[in-house]
Amino acid sequence: MSKNAHPNSLKAKPGAPTFAYQAQVPALPVPDLEHSLRVLVETCKPLVTTEQLKKTKDAAEDFLKGQGPALQQQLLGLAASMPGVPRGLHPDGSAYPSCHWQEEIWERLAYFGCRDSIAVYSNVFATSVHDVSPSSRLPRAAYGARALAAMKVRLYNQEYEVEMMAGRVACHAQYLRYFGTCRVPGRDIDEITTFTQSRHIAVQCRGAFWTVEIIRANGELAKEGEILAALMTITEHSGVREEMAVLTSLPRTEWAETRQHLLGSDRTNAVSINAIESALFVLSLSDDAPSDPTQMQELLQRGSGTELWFDKSVTLVVFSNGTMGFNLEHGAADAVVPERLGVGIGEGIMALEALTTTPVPLAGGPPPKRLTWAIDEKVRVSIASAWKQYRSLVAGHKLATFEINGHGSQVIKTHRAAPDSLVQIAIQLAHFRDLGKLVATYETASMRLFYHGRTETIRSASLPALNFVRAFDDSSVSTEQKVSLLRKAIEHHTAYTWMAMCGNGIDRHLMALQVLAMMTTGKVPALFMDEGYRLASTWKVTSSQLPWDSYSFPGFGAPPGGYGVCYRIRPNQILATVAAQTGNHTNADRFAARVKEAILDILNALVSSQAKL
Repeated sequence: MSKNAHPNSLKAKPGAPTFAYQAQVPALPVPDLEHSLRVLVETCKPLVTTEQLKKTKDAAEDFLKGQGPALQQQLLGLAASMPGVPRGLHPDGSAYPSCHWQEEIWERLAYFGCRDSIAVYSNVFATSVHDVSPSSRLPRAAYGARALAAMKVRLYNQEYEVEMMAGRVACHAQYLRYFGTCRVPGRDIDEITTFTQSRHIAVQCRGAFWTVEIIRANGELAKEGEILAALMTITEHSGVREEMAVLTSLPRTEWAETRQHLLGSDRTNAVSINAIESALFVLSLSDDAPSDPTQMQELLQRGSGTELWFDKSVTLVVFSNGTMGFNLEHGAADAVVPERLGVGIGEGIMALEALTTTPVPLAGGPPPKRLTWAIDEKVRVSIASAWKQYRSLVAGHKLATFEINGHGSQVIKTHRAAPDSLVQIAIQLAHFRDLGKLVATYETASMRLFYHGRTETIRSASLPALNFVRAFDDSSVSTEQKVSLLRKAIEHHTAYTWMAMCGNGIDRHLMALQVLAMMTTGKVPALFMDEGYRLASTWKVTSSQLPWDSYSFPGFGAPPGGYGVCYRIRPNQILATVAAQTGNHTNADRFAARVKEAILDILNALVSSQAKL
């Protein structure tokens, strides 16, 4: 893989407004067809037999000689017909039109067209504040909520520094889809709605939902003491647990139909649903008290069934012991973007802990308003169905966390290795040790160096990675030989990552061609039914690194029959959450131990090799 010259060369001037360069961020290109097919065949090599590989090569050649070029021209035409990058962009999240070909295809199909439940498997989650201080639960919630609301105000005032990736200006559009944003279920496809003028938050307590005005009509933020007073009122008057939130865990079509019935059956329901969906975010006051990161991650992923309105883009969860974290709807933006929210929460909690006196409630703010519901027999049946399916989802999924202390990006870089690439190769080693083979592995490449860019696939299972894992536990291979193979695997992964970030990844491209073929002929081209293609494109490990330097465990669900591995590489620490579905050969605890062991074994090999120089 050769490193591409990236079309984004934008540099930010100090003090520039947050969205100053949005109109200059380049549009996403369409990859070259021959390139995508060549890379596809290359990525099949470590995963298929010789016979399967020959069939895949033949299928790729037939596609290139047959309908591939016509579909490529159709895709280029679609890309040319899109409006592209708008000029003079103002940060208004309600105006978020499709601007490039991937939004029309990838975003609609991968996120909003999926009819499965978004609970457990789609939404992402992360811990935020860990130290246990039970007496400060409500003050923490108040300070955390105000810090989040302040981030919204600062964002719309363009007070944040321009965010950079790889030394270049990144697209900031996804930030506009978090505050006041909700995924709205539809019968066939969902949509994202953003309420840019929202000034309230929704607060959940024992399944009941309330609204609290957190931004005044004059634009000023409510004081922490005023928010604290509202939260005290809410906890005092939330009694018997309500169950409406469990409906959002239903499969999307079923939830869409139930939601439509609620809206049409009584105005009370319409008012309550609108209040939640238009809220800046949800603050969920949980009765649970997790004692370790794994318990915390499990609760942030699924709640108790009544504590998470899964459609909301941002839910800040505060547990009864003072620990905190997030549940985030994934369709609105990719996990790298809301990571910044955790930084803002940390700043709010630091302000709270810097106080020399205990915060006290303040009168004067508008009182909280409880949301009510008119529940008929049809809704009761839907709630019962939701509980049954929710419990099945929870029972079918397991998480495990691990941390490595004293080893992080600083140590890895001293060995002249890319930290993320080293962890990805360690995941390959872990899987090889676990099942004796490599499997199709998805890693997220951020495409935010392009306007409205989302993600692309880094195919981490490579031929150099296979050569390395086969040799690593072979006692007849010297440490020097193992490290040499490791470096080749790391270099290959690093090059593939940059290739994808430059707009030359293959997976979104090939999927778009397949979709266009279906729209044009009603048939799936033979290439996409090829066994080698299927094996190399059916992900058994999904993985992602989150970049912000904080003691926060990130996480997401697992693919069928495989693992989800989400991790953070800090200067002197590595944090990870491993997810697995139950009832098959996978085991989250076992694989988490495998990955941790593989990282440490690779680091030890690098140290040993260096010592012999």
